[in-house]
Amino acid sequence: MYKAFGSSQTSQLLPFTNVNLNTRASRTFSAVKDGGKITVTVRAYTKAGLYSDLSSNGVIVDTSAPVVAKVYDGNVAGKDVKFAKWTNTFSANWERFVSDLLRQGP
Repeated sequence: MYKAFGSSQTSQLLPFTNVNLNTRASRTFSAVKDGGKITVTVRAYTKAGLYSDLSSNGVIVDTSAPVVAKVYDGNVAGKDVKFAKWTNTFSANWERFVSDLLRQGP
């Protein structure tokens, strides 16, 4: 199943596919976008045709790097010192780095 970022709706990328006794499978999809969540459901059958489903907890597609924030020299938040008289201690502070998806919002 596929759930787009910021959406409450899921869509099926692939119907159940028989892989016999294999314990792995892979597919290529073009509909998956950055921030989407993919979960996999495995269905195991008995000889009588009964089955059980088990699903993964999912993986979030993340192709974006964090948006670069500002980094400052010195210990005052949001201020960049140009000169310092200390010689054995250095301080730095920075703005929070966030994912481009979080900055844009859903």
